[in-house]
Order: sequence, then C-alpha cells, then structure tokens
Amino acid sequence: DATMFSLLAFFIASASYRAFRARTLEATLLLVAALIVMIGNAPIGDFIWNKIMPFGDNLPSTVRQWILENPNLSSRRGVILGVSLGIISQSIRIILGIERSYLGGGD
Repeated sequence: DATMFSLLAFFIASASYRAFRARTLEATLLLVAALIVMIGNAPIGDFIWNKIMPFGDNLPSTVRQWILENPNLSSRRGVILGVSLGIISQSIRIILGIERSYLGGGD
C-alpha cells in the first residue's frame, strides 16, 4: 500500500504541475490557493511554518479554513443550485410523461 500511495503522490504532483502552469493572473491565484490549502491540510505544514516564521501561529491552517469557507462557498452554492434545477426539471419531465427512458421505453 505504501508503494502505491507514494507513486500516487508523485503522479498528483506531476499532474498539478501540468495543470497549474502560472501563465495568467487567474492561474497564478489558483496555484497559490492550491498550495496554501495543501500546506494547511498537512500537519507538517503548520509545524514548518511555526519553526520558520515566529509570527502567525498556525497561519496556513487558518488561511486554508478561510479559503474553503468564503471564496469556495459561492462555487459550492452554484453547483448545488444547478443540481437542484436539474432534479426539478427531470422530475417534471417524468411526471408529465415526456421522459420515458426510466421505464425502459425507447425515446
């Protein structure tokens, strides 16, 4: 298991490098936010931060929590709204008999 997880870590690092090339301002902001969240999630991140910087006790985990609670909240709400509207529209189609594929009928 340890071998698989270590290979997975290298694969994730390689994929994130290819995905987050900082060519534009938006990509740079996304890269910085991803790095802060990754450092804040790992317990070693706070330990290293507290040893290097004497100020800001547990700052990476605090910033990670703020990123996940505030800017990320709008995207979560958008996804939930889209899924809700899709469920409502599909339910109306099924109730009105427009959609019959759930019963095994063709088109």
